[in-house]
Amino acid sequence: MKIGDRLLPERDLSAHFKVSRETVRKAVTSLCRLGILEARQGAGTFILRPLDKRPAPRVAAKLVGISIPSVIRPESAQMVAGAELRAREENYRVVLSHDHDEPDRQVGLIREMLDMDLDGMLIYPDRDNVLRPEYLAVLQSAVDRKIPMVLLDRYVPGLRAPAVLTDNVRGMYLATEHLILSGRRRFAMLSFGDAGGTSERDRVAGFRNAMRDFGLSPEPILHAELGFGVDNEISARAALNQWLANEKGELPFDAIVSFHDNMAYGAFLALKDAGLSVPNDVALVGYDNFDREVYRVLGLKLTSIEQPMNEIGHRAMDALLAEIANGNASSDPKHILLSPKLIVRSSCGANY
Repeated sequence: MKIGDRLLPERDLSAHFKVSRETVRKAVTSLCRLGILEARQGAGTFILRPLDKRPAPRVAAKLVGISIPSVIRPESAQMVAGAELRAREENYRVVLSHDHDEPDRQVGLIREMLDMDLDGMLIYPDRDNVLRPEYLAVLQSAVDRKIPMVLLDRYVPGLRAPAVLTDNVRGMYLATEHLILSGRRRFAMLSFGDAGGTSERDRVAGFRNAMRDFGLSPEPILHAELGFGVDNEISARAALNQWLANEKGELPFDAIVSFHDNMAYGAFLALKDAGLSVPNDVALVGYDNFDREVYRVLGLKLTSIEQPMNEIGHRAMDALLAEIANGNASSDPKHILLSPKLIVRSSCGANY
């Protein structure tokens, strides 16, 4: 184009360069500040002087993004803290976005990150997004554009991107094994029940592996899939109330495996209301090791699985910085599995 020529409309530039209109707008604004373009009210944007065609050396932005469902939950906050600390050690700044557990919003936020001049991204996938075509497409676009990216806490099947997460198969195996070694044989389960959640599927696999190893049926006697977007404590309590209402004699289960500590707490409240004792009548295990004060006040000392959330964030940022340093050259991305820890308290019968 020559000096005095008018720029194409924003939508045409967006279509031509295959970028968002917001990206076009930012580029035009930047060129106007440099005096290369001039925006004239009601007339359009015009070329004032030629653009130096010599490519300027890229100055590292030292900027990474983190997309996470919510920082309100303790486990998420711990991951962000671990990631930020590692980034600060290497003089990187962090752009944090959280979607308030709205899967559609996370898709839009990641698209916005892709339009920013980021050196790389950490993505904590919403559970409901893991198998959604629209979500997979936006992550795949990052892979195709060779933008360094590491997944937090769960992997996405089929996506060639490294993930750092807890070994959830091992974690649920440890919880189930502890119940079996405590003398329990008849198991009920409280889970999220989302077929797309990879951490949830891994926990089910861990439960089944432990049951098979001890010669027991790999399927729970009762199984309530509580879903997402609901309060874990309330939904678990309602599920237990329904189970208990259907039983007139001896309970068909003597242990409950819960995918979240708040589910175990809801079950505890329902059992307590029914005059049943934990662990004498029913043993409980949870997952995440919240160990909330309210549990203890009401008499629940919950055996649970502790995940190294701070380390997940730290190791994920470390992996991302390595991807950035080597130009995202890894042709065979590897997942990093961190070890969970069984925290034994008295809800399974141990004397703690």
